[in-house]
Order: sequence, then structure tokens, then C-alpha cells
Amino acid sequence: MEAPQEVLRRAQRRRKRCCISTAVAAATVVLLAIVIPCALLLSDIQPGPTQPAAILLPLYIYPSRNAWEPLFNAVSTNQEVNFTVIVNPDSGPGQSAGPGNDYVSAISRLTAAPNVQTVGYVRTGYGTRDIDTVLRDVDIYSRWSQLANGLAVSGIFFDEAPHDYSQQKQQYMATANQAVKESTGIREPRLIIHNPGTIPDATLDVDSTDVTVVFENSFQEFERKKEALRALSGDRPDYSVMVHSVPTGESIGKLLRDMSREAKYMFLTTADEGYYDHFSSSWATFVDLMRS
Repeated sequence: MEAPQEVLRRAQRRRKRCCISTAVAAATVVLLAIVIPCALLLSDIQPGPTQPAAILLPLYIYPSRNAWEPLFNAVSTNQEVNFTVIVNPDSGPGQSAGPGNDYVSAISRLTAAPNVQTVGYVRTGYGTRDIDTVLRDVDIYSRWSQLANGLAVSGIFFDEAPHDYSQQKQQYMATANQAVKESTGIREPRLIIHNPGTIPDATLDVDSTDVTVVFENSFQEFERKKEALRALSGDRPDYSVMVHSVPTGESIGKLLRDMSREAKYMFLTTADEGYYDHFSSSWATFVDLMRS
């Protein structure tokens, strides 16, 4: 029979081991409670684009006081990110020779930044708008450089570009492109962007087009169209993808990685309406992840 003292010592050792095990288990629970939420919170500061990328921003916001400050702040604090900004005073350049003093001041401030180029918005009505009116809009943008040095645009964004082939539509867009490439008032690189908003018919291709927006739709639709986008035959710099209505719980970092596999020029927003007339709550996160 063991001595009472030995029995007591063995009981004390068991209690000590039990207390240590309990403490370790409790510490593990606490650690998991901290680590798991942090991992979820940090998911959007993991690397974004897997390859070099640029922001294509539809800036359809009147430059009233402080209205463009989120953009100015993003440009100045993310100098390694390249911004191509679509300026759109009046569904195009408007009827006047210049865009007005507010635009002159704001656009000049933008173009002073080395990581920004601006392109002028021109609507084509899917190839049905009068071509002379389209060429007039291009000409107005080209003359902006005469009003102020910082006002000159570096290209044209042709919205509502046709996506289905006809010889007439192909010639229409080729004529519009030529006006841009031959303009002395539009700065180099005289970037030409077509926005059909979907993958266009391959036979509609115009050699002088630099970038085509092959997707402009919701997050849900992007998830459905991934395979079609991955099947594109061109190079990444030839394409842009623009995604709106991104769910607030979705990992923006993961989405940007998916988008960057297909396109160099990107835009996303959590806004589910008025996508381009305000800076959504996702703007700062989006820009920050584009530094990756």
C-alpha cells in the first residue's frame, strides 16, 4: 500500500497536468477567435492583380468642390498605380469649345500627375450615331489643348461601340479611330478604347483600337462569364474588364486577381446603381490593392 504522502503527491501532479491542458485549450480557443476574424479581415489586403495592371476610371462626376478629392488623394498616395481617367463633361465634350472653368481646373490638376492620363468620352450609339457628330466630338477634345496645356486628353473612349459585325460598323469605327490617331491636339499615346461592354465579334476588329472593354456588368455576371473571357485570343493589354455590384462581403483582392488574368485595365465598385457618378465605399480598398 502506498504511503498517504505519495498518493497526495500523485493527485497533485494529475491536477497540475489537468490545469495545464485546460489552460492550453483555452488559449487555443482564444487564439483561434482572434486569428480567424483577422484572416477574414486581412483577405482584402492580400495581393490583388497577378500581373501589371492599370485603373480605367469612368469619372462621370461634376467637379464641384471636393467632389474629385477621393481621386486626387488616390493618385497622390499611390504613385505606382497608373490611372486612365475617362472625362465626360456632358455625355461627351458638350457643345462649347471648352468644358467650363471647374473642369479646366480639375482636369489640369489630374494631368499634372505623372501616373494619370485622361481620355475623352464619346458615344457612338453602337455605330448608329451620326459619324459627323462623333468626329465633331473628337475634334472638340483635340482643341482643348489650345485652351490650357493641362487640359489636353491622351485618347478617346468610344462608349456604346458595336459588338456585332457588319462592314458598315467596322468602317464606322475605323473612321472614328483614324480621327483620333491623326489628331495633333490629342496627346500621345492617342489611346483608343472601344466599349461594347461585352466580347465583340472577332471579325469586327479594327487594328487601330488599343483597348476593348470586353466586360461591363455585375459581379454575378462576371462569375458566369469567366470561361468565355479566359478564351479570348488577344493579349491582356488589349482588354479591359469593369465590374459593378460587387457584394460587400466579397474578397476584392481575389476578384482583382481573377480580373487581371483576363485584362490589364480594370475597374470595380460595390455600387449597385449610379456606378460611375460617385466614389463607392470600395474605392480606397480597390486602389490600395492595385499596388500589388
